[in-house]
Amino acid sequence: MSGRLGAALARHIHELPGKVKFVLVEGVNEELAEAMAAAWGDASTPLAIASQNPVRFGSRALVGVSGTALRNKTDDVGAGGGAGVCVVICEGAQLADRQSLRSFASVAPGDLLKTAIGLTYLAQVEPAAPLDGPARDVRHAIVQAGDAARPSAALVADYLDRCATGEAPMRALPALGAFADYAVDRPDVRRILANFALAARRRGEQATRPADVRRRAERVLARRPALDISSARREADRVVALLQSGSDELLSLLTYDEAVEILDQRSSDLPTAVRYELRHYRQTRVGEDDVAWERYEDAARDLSDPDRQKQAARDLLGFGQIEGGAVFEAATRRRLEQLLKDRVVTASRPSCPELALLRCAIALGGIGAVELTAPIRNPGGAENRSGAVQELALACCRLRLGRLLRDLEDDGATVDGALLLPAGAAWPAIFEDAQLESGPGLPTVQIRIRSQDANDSRMISWRPDFDDLAALRAALAFSEQPALTLRAALAPTLQSFCSGPAPVPEPVPSALSAVAQALQQTAADALENGFSPDPLDAWAQRWQQAVEEEERAGRAQDAETLALAGAIVTDGPIALTAFAPLKSEWLSQYLDGGCPESRRNLRWRSARPVRSRWERSGR
Repeated sequence: MSGRLGAALARHIHELPGKVKFVLVEGVNEELAEAMAAAWGDASTPLAIASQNPVRFGSRALVGVSGTALRNKTDDVGAGGGAGVCVVICEGAQLADRQSLRSFASVAPGDLLKTAIGLTYLAQVEPAAPLDGPARDVRHAIVQAGDAARPSAALVADYLDRCATGEAPMRALPALGAFADYAVDRPDVRRILANFALAARRRGEQATRPADVRRRAERVLARRPALDISSARREADRVVALLQSGSDELLSLLTYDEAVEILDQRSSDLPTAVRYELRHYRQTRVGEDDVAWERYEDAARDLSDPDRQKQAARDLLGFGQIEGGAVFEAATRRRLEQLLKDRVVTASRPSCPELALLRCAIALGGIGAVELTAPIRNPGGAENRSGAVQELALACCRLRLGRLLRDLEDDGATVDGALLLPAGAAWPAIFEDAQLESGPGLPTVQIRIRSQDANDSRMISWRPDFDDLAALRAALAFSEQPALTLRAALAPTLQSFCSGPAPVPEPVPSALSAVAQALQQTAADALENGFSPDPLDAWAQRWQQAVEEEERAGRAQDAETLALAGAIVTDGPIALTAFAPLKSEWLSQYLDGGCPESRRNLRWRSARPVRSRWERSGR
């Protein structure tokens, strides 16, 4: 570890800008300092190491020099055209008059993990670790993890050492404090970040409910081909023991997908949870096999159908009662019972999930929690037609409701994290893979809205249409690079635009580059946070400003380009997307809530009064 980390840290300091460098590295162990000295070479910046064992560092040892003397000496050298100095203070070492080095740039091993180039330095130290494939996704996840969730530089160096020996990057994740992940060869960054987060939470509330964890672990581990029921029970006991002791051995014992089911049951969709629990009960049931298992397996599948799920829930709960409550876990049983209580608010004809959310808020007297019940996609799921339509349905939901749900969360409601993710494309060819030109379209999105006291709830049932898909695809295309117009190879019908080849941005006249950048920023914000009135308003006003500037200057050569801003063009027809300025203005007013009665009843936004653009302007 220290060899790789020390060499990368030395390179990082050498690459800092400026010919004269005054750098301070403190609180490191002597092994890391020794590795830095070995990799330092003949760099123009001297290296001085303060430690309790100066003989270990030879001519680079710093002995009997105060902070003031060192600063004055290096200041003189720097003024004369020298290269400053890098001072390393090891653990336990003291440097007299330490405060005199406050003007030095402070560098720590953790700085290597904050940028992709720093992690590349670590990976390139011999023996070099892989740079492409899953290893690259892991490095991107480390950069994005943030200071609280990010593993230490020492752990990252150990992980890269294991990868350099040929170990698969996803199998080596326990070295980073995450669960081993064998399910996918090339996961996305979100899956790895979720892995980090789950591993960090494992020492929390789960350890206080060992009986529940043991039951889930037994059920999940029984699916391993090499384990029978008795072996699964022994392994489940081991899981609980490791969880209670906080041992990192758990990270290698469980795969990430197993850990999700055992430790984070909310990630499992209800039909899947019911199927697994039925299968496990069938394996462990004592007595004659006189149960019509196929009937209950069919009922588990029917839970995905809004028209059949209530009857399916009744059948399954009835079977559970006959078997003395031993079939389903308490959490699964409550979810089945909830299906019989939920009243459904339909938001598909026309597509209006915002209005459905408002109606739920009015009916419940406020919103306490928002839960996604369908579809539930595994972040590492297959890139096929089924996965594509589910991912696109979720992306449309995040685009339409993202801003409202973030407002809800700001006001104290609990919002399912899956609904707060950016509305991006899970993989580049997802629109083509969805085969929307011949298939049944997108699946229904089901969102449970709970009251603030959790005693009542409503279910929103919404199926995104082609207009929603077109808005998503336009947002993705305009966010990629500055552009005002997109060109499609096919006639811009909704179906062809949503299922055909990706549109190509048209070149932007240099005089309109700032306007194109404003459109790019608006599209990027919509993907990140959902459609929101203020950014859409700002874009429409920026476009209007550009039109007025061109008119005042008497220029007409770019008039057509401005007129087609936010449009899809072909050799024939032209279509306007949601980012055409007039449409953006209308969408902003729709989201802003123009109806006074609706605004009064929107309890979960009462702390943030909503005023339409027309009210703000006095018109």
